[in-house]
Formats: sequence, structure tokens, C-alpha cells
Amino acid sequence: MSARLTHIRTALDALAADIDKAVAQRQDDIDAVHSSYRSGAENLVAYLALRSADRRTLQHELATLGAPSLQFPELDVRAKIAAARTLVSALIGDEPQAVTMDEIDGVEEKLQAAEQRLMENADETLGVASQGRSTRIMVTLPREAAQDPQIVEDVFGAGAEIARINLVYGDVSEWQQMAEHVEDTARRLNRIIPIAVDLPGPKIFTGRVADGPRVGASLVSRYDDGEMRYPARLWLGPENQPEGLTEPPHVEGIAPLCMMVDATWFASLEVGTEVRTADNRGVKRTFVVVAKQDEGALLQGDRSTWIRNHAMLEANFMRTRVRGIPPLQRGIHLERGDELILTDDLTPVNPPRDGEVARIGCTEPRIFSALQVGDPVLFNNGALYSTVQNLGDGEARLLITQAKDGGQTIYENCGINVPGTALNLPAVTAEDEKLLEATVSFASLVEVSFVRTAQDMRDAVAMVRRVEQRSGRNVGIVVKLETLESMQNLPDILLELMKHERVGVMVARGDMAAELGIMHMVEAPRYVVNLCQAAQLPVIIGSNILETLTDAGQPTRAEVTDAAWAQQAECVMLNHGKHMVETVEAVGALLSAMDGVQRKNQSLLPSLHEWKRWTL
Repeated sequence: MSARLTHIRTALDALAADIDKAVAQRQDDIDAVHSSYRSGAENLVAYLALRSADRRTLQHELATLGAPSLQFPELDVRAKIAAARTLVSALIGDEPQAVTMDEIDGVEEKLQAAEQRLMENADETLGVASQGRSTRIMVTLPREAAQDPQIVEDVFGAGAEIARINLVYGDVSEWQQMAEHVEDTARRLNRIIPIAVDLPGPKIFTGRVADGPRVGASLVSRYDDGEMRYPARLWLGPENQPEGLTEPPHVEGIAPLCMMVDATWFASLEVGTEVRTADNRGVKRTFVVVAKQDEGALLQGDRSTWIRNHAMLEANFMRTRVRGIPPLQRGIHLERGDELILTDDLTPVNPPRDGEVARIGCTEPRIFSALQVGDPVLFNNGALYSTVQNLGDGEARLLITQAKDGGQTIYENCGINVPGTALNLPAVTAEDEKLLEATVSFASLVEVSFVRTAQDMRDAVAMVRRVEQRSGRNVGIVVKLETLESMQNLPDILLELMKHERVGVMVARGDMAAELGIMHMVEAPRYVVNLCQAAQLPVIIGSNILETLTDAGQPTRAEVTDAAWAQQAECVMLNHGKHMVETVEAVGALLSAMDGVQRKNQSLLPSLHEWKRWTL
């Protein structure tokens, strides 16, 4: 037994020596990071040395002794090894007991200090989490939040802590309005709400699809036997309103078709007035005014009606033409076996007619010189999978090889991924710098997209420094991990990132799944969380958190389990959707519950009788 114990201790000493050697070799890189992250950088290098070989045999041997088995070493690698060595030495009995106890006390202090530094770094970068949980909630604001401050108030009143503005969509005026609404809400709630701006980076998108006709539908809702359940409805507003057409009142059934009409004609309407029209098919229809206010009138009819912009309405022997019906958004519908021509021509395209091959533009022309026959091209975070069949001048003919049953529709500004293809695109662009310049007045954090190498990270930090110097503002940097290259180069990326004084890491699971393949989405986020814990950096888990709840109001069991795992990060990012408030409340409750049974990747052991407090 003594020989075995001595062998284990010798292995631990050799491991400690290897770690010391690795740290010494990268001392210049460690010294180059910001002082806030010096200990984290050293521990990261130590963790990389620990994980550079298979340690499972040593783990097993330690576990059979009841000694620390090097599980959960991320907080402080050297302290964990020291703890294991101390206990093995105590079993051997050849070292003074007093020394052993002092060493145990020292290990505990080191682990507590490391955990405290991680929490302080998270607070500094992301702000303080809500009482009762350690994981923050970040919410991507919809564009509607620029016009409707209630959206912001509801989301942060429900428990969200960080606002995110995606600079791919909208313009400076919209972003400024969102920021003002966030600041107003923060004052009312007596809180600080950080704002993160997400730079587009070299993201590749589909080009425009031509707008469809300006036609809207006012539809009757019927029971299975054909009897009418809810009537078709119109919401008419006068054109002279300074804020435009107001929102219609909530009604059961299908929402009203909204449009504007001449103010004088609108004034002639009363409850009970019949309004006649011929719909887009030339069929005569009649609606009756059932409610009227200064800002609008609600009409009902017993037949479904399709009305085009500028169609004629008649009432009280007066006529008006309707306005304000938006064009139909169209996309390109594709199924397995279909072909698609991807082109550098960004002229808006029309959906294909029978017998035509679909076409759509690509915002990054360099993709066509990098692609080869057989390469994969993915759309919408991997929802649609294709392979290159042949290449031409500025275009690629693709074959759709994977799609859900019934096909998938892609729209303009749909993300394109080309996993495994070396595009050599810069991580930050001149446009990114302009966008940060335009938003730095209210941004607390900037999210940098598609960083692939340490040089990319170096360029991104330099860009942020330039904007900081010109603006006099300091912003934190969050690097988004989205590609295979970023995962392969992650340690060096982190060491470059840590040269800035406020930093964090986001696992952007949408693009990451497209780049790495969905079957790697168990191990890849865990790998990031482990390395960042070793580096004492906060992590944000993003994309597809309780997505079904956000969109449809009811989560799947798998999504709840997934959201619970995300508690291992310092922040969870939610996308916007119809049920954002319910999602924030659900995630907040779930994270609070998980705090009692999980800390990072370490399971805690509450009483098994905890289930008795569960209620429906």
C-alpha cells in the first residue's frame, strides 16, 4: 500500500512540475494581461497543462483512496493538486501533521480567493446579478422597443439585468431610442442596466428578396363544421394622426387588418355604418362599424377579404382609398433535392416560378473564390444544409441535402455559414468601428463577432481602444465564439482578450452549431465554460434558450433541461419573441432553483426531501 501511495504522490509531484514548467514558458503572455486577470491567466496556463494529457488513471487512483480526484480543478489547478498531495502524504505518514493541516488551510483559502475573483470579474463586466441567483439574464431587444418603452419596462421588471442591441438590424436613431428607454426604466427601477451592443463583424447574410404585393387579409375564423366563430375585422385610422396608425384593440380570433383612410371620410363613420369594397379578387364585401374612437374604427364582416393598398372603400355615398398596407414579406422556399444559386449579385430576387432554379444574393463576394465543389453551405444556423455542386463566376450552384419535412423558407438577412472553408475575413471591419463610434455613448459592453485567431482578438481590442480614446468612454469587450477556428485557438484568444480591463466570453450557440455540427453542442460549450472558469472570466450562454416558450408560450422538456445547464455560466442570453416576459420569469425562477443544487460544474447535495416543497 505504501508503495502505491508513494507512486501516486510521485505522479502528483511530476504533474506539479510540468505545470510549473508550462507557466514559466508562457510567463511573458501572463505578464501581458491586465492586472485584474493576472492570476486567471496563470491558472489558465496551468489548466491547459493539466489537460494536455489523459489524467483519468490518476483520477481513479485518487478516488479509490477517498482523496480529491482532480475533479473540478478549474478554480485553482495548483491548489487542487496540492490538496490531493497533502491527503496522500497524510496517508503515508512521513510528513509532519502540522505541516499537512497548514497546507489544507492554505488550499481552502486559495480556492475561495479564486472563486471570489471570478465573481468580482463577472460583476465588473456584466453588472450585479439579481438577489437569489448567481446567473444574470441578458435580453435582446426587438426593434419595436425603439417605439414602445413598455416592452423594455416589462422585460426588466420581470427580472432581466442586461439589455442587448443587435446592430445588424435598425439604425442609430432606433438604437438611441432603445437606450433611452432602458435608461428611463433603470431610473424607475432604481437599478443599473448595462447595455451590450453586438457588432455585425464579417457575418455573411443572404441578399434581398423582392417585396410581395401590398395586400392584406381580413380573415373569418370558423369552427370545424364551417360555422363562423369570429368575424373578419378591419381597423381604420385617419391619415392626419401625427403618430400614424395606432394599434387596434385586442380582440378574440384573428387580429384586424390595419389601414389608414382619408380623415374627412373617417369622420363620417358612425357605429352601424356599412362600408363596402371589392376585394383583390373583385368580390364585393361589406363591413359594419362596431366601435369608433378618435384614433380608429373597428369594423366586422362575415366573409374573408383580401384588400390591396389603394383599394376603394365606400360609405355614406363617399369614397376613400386605403393606405398603409405593408408589402408581403417573401422568402425562398427550399426542400431536400432542390437547387439554389448563390450569387454575388445583390439585386432583389423573386421566388422561383415552376421549373425555375431559385436564386439569392450573398453579402460576402469573397466566399466564391474560397468555396470548392463538395463544400457545405448552411443557412439559418444550420436549419438548411446544402453542398456545392459547381462554381461559376461570382456564383455557386448548391444542392439542398438536409431540411426538415416540408422544407424551409429563407429570407433576406438570413445567416450563411461555410464550416471548414478558410475565408480569411477580418474579425472587425471599418463598418464595425463606425457602429461602435455611433453607439459608444450608451454602450457598456461591445460584442465582437467571428473572432477566429489571437490576431483577430488583438485587432478587436485595438479597435475598441481607438474608440475609447476618441470618446473618453470605457466599454467592456465580450468575444463571441462561433467558429471551429475560435475553439481551436481559444486559449490564445483568451490571453489576448485579457489585456483589456473588462472582458467576457459568449458561447454563440446558433452559429457554433452550424460551424461545428449540432452533435458537438454538448461538449463545445462545456469546454468554453471550463477554460473560462480557469481564466476567471465570466461566460454568457446565448441562442435558443427556451426558444419555444419565447415564440409559442410553452417550452419543451428538453429546453428546460438545456436552460438549467446554462446556469453554469455567469449570464444567459435570451432572444426576443412574443412571450419574452414569461421567458424571463421562467428562466429567473429556474436559475434561482439551480443555484441551490449546482455551482458551475460542481453538483451540490441538498436533502433528498427537497422534492416535498415542489408545487404545481
